[in-house]
Formats: sequence, structure tokens, C-alpha cells
Amino acid sequence: MDRREAALRQLEPFITRARSFSGWDLTVARMTPLEPGPPWDYEAVARDHLAGARTVLDLGTGGGEVLARVLAGGGCHAVATEEWVVNAPAARRRLAPWVSRSYAAPV
Repeated sequence: MDRREAALRQLEPFITRARSFSGWDLTVARMTPLEPGPPWDYEAVARDHLAGARTVLDLGTGGGEVLARVLAGGGCHAVATEEWVVNAPAARRRLAPWVSRSYAAPV
């Protein structure tokens, strides 16, 4: 076995874990804010802007967690992009009720 094959074999557990990635879940993390947050609520502002909109575009949607919360209960159609090949399937599944078509970015 050459060095490249040995290195790939060492990475295999991480590759396997990445394939089953389904978005970030930070609910178990205990975070202590270093300063007060902004005096506004991003999701509420986004929902206000979407009132009456037919379509929304979200660039770099990540796993789609925030966009899904913003779109919940609304009738807006969404177009979302996510370039990270590991995160894109999680976003696709999560946003299925609002996104009618998805595209894979070329690697």
C-alpha cells in the first residue's frame, strides 16, 4: 500500500461520517453571549419582507434550517443555493415543501 492509499484509509471514518451529515444542530451547545445581540430578530424581519412575495432567493442556505423557519406557514416559493456538496442534500430535504426544483453545483 502506498502513502496515498494509507492516508485515504485513515480518512475513511471521517468520509463515512460526512456522507451522513444532515445539517448543524447546535441545540446541545451551551453558548454564552459575549455581548447583547442585535435589537432586531432576523427571522421576523425576513418574514415581514416575504409577506406578499411569490418567490424568495436564498444564497448559501447552509442546511436550510433558517430558511425553513422563515418560510413555515407561508405560501412563498423558494430558490436556494448551497455550494457545499455535503450540506446541499440536507437543505434539499428540509426545503422540499417550498423548493420545486434543485440543482447540483458542478464540482
